[in-house]
Amino acid sequence: MVIPFRYRFALTSLLVGALALAIFLLFPRLRHADRYRGDFAAIDCPVPPGTERDAFLREVQYLGGLPDRLPLLDADASTRLAEAFGRHPWVERVERVEIRSASEVVVRLDFRVPKLLVLPFNRVVDRHGVLLPTNAPTDGLPVFTALDAPPPSEAGKPWGDAAIEAAARR
Repeated sequence: MVIPFRYRFALTSLLVGALALAIFLLFPRLRHADRYRGDFAAIDCPVPPGTERDAFLREVQYLGGLPDRLPLLDADASTRLAEAFGRHPWVERVERVEIRSASEVVVRLDFRVPKLLVLPFNRVVDRHGVLLPTNAPTDGLPVFTALDAPPPSEAGKPWGDAAIEAAARR
């Protein structure tokens, strides 16, 4: 028995439509299923100098307001991770975020590099004059004395003093 083309086309269209409807109805459930969530602590990423991996990831998670288990099927999961890592004061640039599977998330980062030690505050800035965390290494850095310009209130912010920022650029 030969089925006319118009009936085959209608049947195929009906099957494709049913499949699309099933995916549309099931995707929200799948997106939040535990097997499609990844552990934040399992993210593969480099860490800044003098920092423990677990501590760095906890800080990024806190700064980004992210949960312990990430819904990796969310359309904005990569963007949310990039923004969270980008908020950390050691991170100069997020190169890329790759979600390969629920058990494999890879983040590539460029870190700020200590460039100048500012006295009497004993704080370090990078080449842009951005204040680094207090655990930044100071060994072998050039020293700049700034008596009138206290550091910003938090790491990751520019110092805000033109002389410090110019010295850091040298």
